[in-house]
Amino acid sequence: MLTIPKLGERLPAEARRTLVSDDLYFSNTSQRPQPVGAGASSGIRRTLSAATCGSLALLGAVIGTAGAYLGLAAGYVGDLGQLVPVPVIHLLTLVLGIPAVAALAGWLVSGRQPPSIGRQSLDG
Repeated sequence: MLTIPKLGERLPAEARRTLVSDDLYFSNTSQRPQPVGAGASSGIRRTLSAATCGSLALLGAVIGTAGAYLGLAAGYVGDLGQLVPVPVIHLLTLVLGIPAVAALAGWLVSGRQPPSIGRQSLDG
């Protein structure tokens, strides 16, 4: 008889803890949850924003490029020879350039403490 293991049984302990906890997003040092970057220096907040923007853009660029190329391959299934000279330089420029621009933009627009997080709440 074939048994299908539950999702939690197949994941390592670290992955399960990451999926279940919200420690990556919120710190539990106060009554109200606050974002991890609250109280950090502007350099740390800029680095967090740039890394987040860059990594999400890289993931989107890789998935988008792969999906587009698979779509083209499905469209030209009768004559795949038209897709043979793969434009590697152009694809690498897009896959690496888009995340670099996103990381730079994330670094440029972040860094200041939001007013609602930067001040202590008066309602205690």
